[in-house]
Amino acid sequence: MRLWWIQLLTTASVLWERLSVACWRLVLWLLLFAALWLFNIPQSLGSAISLLTTIAAVCGVVYFFRTDIRHIRWPTRSDVTRRIETTSNIRHRPLSSFEDVPVGGTRDALWTREQRRRARQLSFLKPAWPRAFIAQQDPKGIRFLVLLAFLCGMIVANVHWKDQIVNGLFPSALQAPIKSQENSITAWIEPPDYTRIDRITLETDSDEVLKIPAGSILKAFAKRSLLFTPSVRIDDQRYKMTDSGDGGFTLDLKLPEGQELSFSTGLLKTRTIAYELVPDTRPALTIDSDPEALPDGQVQFSMTLFDDYGVQALDMRMTLDPVVADIPLGWPAQERRSISSPPQTRFKMAPSYDLTAHPWAGLPVVFTFTAHDHIDQIAQAAPIKVVLPERRFTHPVAQRLIQIRKNLAWNYDKPYVESILALQGLAMIPSHFSHDTRVFLALRVARARLAYNDPSPDIARSVMDLLWDTALRLEDGNLSLAARELRDIQKQLENALRDPNISDQEIASLMQDLRDAMVEYMQAMAREMQKRMAEGRPVPTLPQEMINNMLGPEDLMAMMDQMEADMLSGDRNSAQDMLSKLQRMLDMANPSMSQTMPQDMQMMMDGINELKELIEKQETLRDQTQKQAELFNIMQGLGVKDKDTQQTPFINTQANKEEQEALRYILGQMMLEADGVLDEIPENFGLAERAMQNSSDQLGGNRPDESIPFQDEAIQHLKESQKQLAQQLAGRMQQMTGFSLGGAMPTRMDPLGRPLGGQDGDEGAPFGSKVKLPSEVEQKRVQDIINELRRRASERDRAPEALQYYRRLLKRF
Repeated sequence: MRLWWIQLLTTASVLWERLSVACWRLVLWLLLFAALWLFNIPQSLGSAISLLTTIAAVCGVVYFFRTDIRHIRWPTRSDVTRRIETTSNIRHRPLSSFEDVPVGGTRDALWTREQRRRARQLSFLKPAWPRAFIAQQDPKGIRFLVLLAFLCGMIVANVHWKDQIVNGLFPSALQAPIKSQENSITAWIEPPDYTRIDRITLETDSDEVLKIPAGSILKAFAKRSLLFTPSVRIDDQRYKMTDSGDGGFTLDLKLPEGQELSFSTGLLKTRTIAYELVPDTRPALTIDSDPEALPDGQVQFSMTLFDDYGVQALDMRMTLDPVVADIPLGWPAQERRSISSPPQTRFKMAPSYDLTAHPWAGLPVVFTFTAHDHIDQIAQAAPIKVVLPERRFTHPVAQRLIQIRKNLAWNYDKPYVESILALQGLAMIPSHFSHDTRVFLALRVARARLAYNDPSPDIARSVMDLLWDTALRLEDGNLSLAARELRDIQKQLENALRDPNISDQEIASLMQDLRDAMVEYMQAMAREMQKRMAEGRPVPTLPQEMINNMLGPEDLMAMMDQMEADMLSGDRNSAQDMLSKLQRMLDMANPSMSQTMPQDMQMMMDGINELKELIEKQETLRDQTQKQAELFNIMQGLGVKDKDTQQTPFINTQANKEEQEALRYILGQMMLEADGVLDEIPENFGLAERAMQNSSDQLGGNRPDESIPFQDEAIQHLKESQKQLAQQLAGRMQQMTGFSLGGAMPTRMDPLGRPLGGQDGDEGAPFGSKVKLPSEVEQKRVQDIINELRRRASERDRAPEALQYYRRLLKRF
């Protein structure tokens, strides 16, 4: 049994020696290339070098197999026996001759003794251990350098050592496209921005036909190949990818009409992807009803828009009706508005146009509307014939200016003598326009232009514009002018969004102008409302639709900040949507100065005025009663008895009692009106009425001294009621306008026309005082963040998930 184990171990040793001698060069060759792949050396030199390295490795393996491996022989019995005898250092080869037999088969005593001697020698046998032959084959120790390089490569590659070796052994030119992030070709579809459709990933394991919007861009990226250029095949047409110069190939292709799409690298090809281009249909535009003339002279149209990806713009063109024979000075009017209607939605809108300043106001005109989608496909509605409304002015001077303006429109090429005399006559009576310096200067300038220039369309047009602005100022202050300035800046911003070459500085400047114009417009509206309230005139009202969708000042400024961020980050679609929303809000924000307030607001306003008169009368009665009380106290100090006092002719409170009852009756009527309109009686009204009753009882008993406290109490409750009504009216007005007028509704103005009494941050402060503009440092920091996100989003070698994440972040800016 011992001999069997010795033979087995020796056989393994001999076999190991023969394998190590035959395979050491092959193992060293494989370790050398593995070290190169672990350090990513061939891959970094391009697909060609990587492929050559793989070919060299394969050729080496074949060579060493043919020269070394194929000559390996299994150890024979004699080889093992001889190795044991040599290792055991026993002479006469006892193990080899142990199984010998004598010639002739005769066993004598000498043979038997020899066999016993050999058997005793077998106990000295020992197994043979492997001997080192590689040092003789590699005397310079190259094997240690290769082994050291391989171990260092394993440390560098860490857990990715398998992927590094596989990528080096199978370069990109030999790999077929797969769906993972390590694909040799990464491809996706970028739909047009206006479709609002996310990036389409090309799935090769789907049998469904891929629906792709027309105009989409096919984007692909591939690693560098050795012998073949990666390509894309659409039906029978082949599109080669171009060298990007950074170790790969790229393709940006507007997807053509076709049915099948496939990719190929080298001789390998993915299976076909079926797709279908979905065309962008033309928009639809219908006029729902006849145009409506608003009380302030604007004309409003009700229409419905529809488009598969949304209508982008609406064009309006107004021309004079051909039925007009005698044509005054004028010109066709046209205006483009951004719409950004929701996709696949019947979008109803009612745009209004202020054409009251046009010389053709009051004449038959023709309106033509055209809807444009994002690729400039159009839909045109049937022409609409209407008499262009005129604005009605109530101020006498404004009415006279409009008459002069019409005269210029019809007689622009004739001497201006009549108009000059009319303007001179108006300027000579400044009291008719409240000594307004601007109005006076405008009249003088208009007269000078007509007097020192020959008749011409340009002179007539410039004076007509000046007279119109002056009439607006006389009629409603700066409100109409501020609204027009706001619309003009909004149009400039719309044009800027359509200009791809506009700079960020120009966009920021326009946005600041829009903010300033919005603040000026809202302040002008607040000033005009307060002025009209103080004068007891009707205030402008807003449509119910606008009241329901009103934005507060903070929300409005936040929307403008978001709009600017979208424009600066390149997301002009979102900015266009917000600008369209602002346009629709301004379409609704056309307050008519001729309409009266709602019933509840009118009741509040009348109640405030009536309470003011009632308080004044009650204070006058209290002063009279105070004088009687002083006389009553003097008489008591002189010792006059109460019963005698009641008979004295010097103190008679009966007239005061009747006055107090009359005031109490007026208060009772106000209580009934409040109950009819508000469905409740204010608590302070009831307390004031009870105090008046007590005051009347004391006056009936000739006790003016005891009546005064009750009168003071009545005055206090009346003032509280007036304050509550003012607060309710201010809240109602804030609901209608979106900004606060302050609880006490101050009627005094500062030299610039702003209401007094508000400090920065107070509720009564002017609109916009609580808005904090970012500093230059904050603006620069935001811009740096945007630039960094743009840079990362443009790096094509990043993972698709990372690129999508950066694009989502950019949308927030």
